[in-house]
Amino acid sequence: MKPVLKQQVEIRCRKVLWLLMLVAAAACTTVPVQEMSDARQAVAAAVQSGATSAAPVQMTAAQTALKLAERLLRDHQYDAARHYARDAHTKAMEAQQIAQSKSGAGSVTH
Repeated sequence: MKPVLKQQVEIRCRKVLWLLMLVAAAACTTVPVQEMSDARQAVAAAVQSGATSAAPVQMTAAQTALKLAERLLRDHQYDAARHYARDAHTKAMEAQQIAQSKSGAGSVTH
């Protein structure tokens, strides 16, 4: 093989290799560590604030979404786990707000 032709083949192979590496890197999704932590903390804070009794529908939804996110995380379905973790966080925050508004309404003093 001529040196010039060999060099062109090597350059093309490098380009293809880089392209494959980029595609592989894009296909990998990251573990939703922060989203899972945020969801767990929000659910715990909501429970602590009394949301289990003050906002049972929202708390059940938050806890269900968190359990599903944890299951999906174990199954390495990171995008879906991230979605449900965010959903759990949102629902837990809503439940906590309801609990706080109910407890604030009953504790008005003069």
